[in-house]
Amino acid sequence: MPRQILETNNYGERLLKLVPAEWVSAYIAIKGILDSSSNPPSKEVYFVIIGIQFLVLPFYLKYALQIKNAAQVWITSLSFLIWVFSVGGQHFGALGWYEGYYGSVLIILWTSTIPIWRCTNTNVADSSSLAGGNADDSAG
Repeated sequence: MPRQILETNNYGERLLKLVPAEWVSAYIAIKGILDSSSNPPSKEVYFVIIGIQFLVLPFYLKYALQIKNAAQVWITSLSFLIWVFSVGGQHFGALGWYEGYYGSVLIILWTSTIPIWRCTNTNVADSSSLAGGNADDSAG
């Protein structure tokens, strides 16, 4: 499924395109490896990993997945941070103000509202315009 959001995408399709599941999965895998270590790293290591993933994600979206709409890139990047926050962990617990339910509530609110935003690029052709062109193009 192409990740660029089109005008024809429904709510569910937009939701899938605004959550970087592969990046969240990578974070969860890295977190699992670090957590299972007999000598787990400091909380700063977790936050450095989150930061690196967050900084690289917009380039991945733009160049690897060919997403041209800046709003979609930034909303997807913010989605990554919210999903990571919802996963939680001892590194978040060390922040003092963090409560586990914050992430749970935030992820429910975020994932139920982001598909409402229309992150479409009107310059991107949808499949119907690619199929047949228009009558003006057939002349001459």
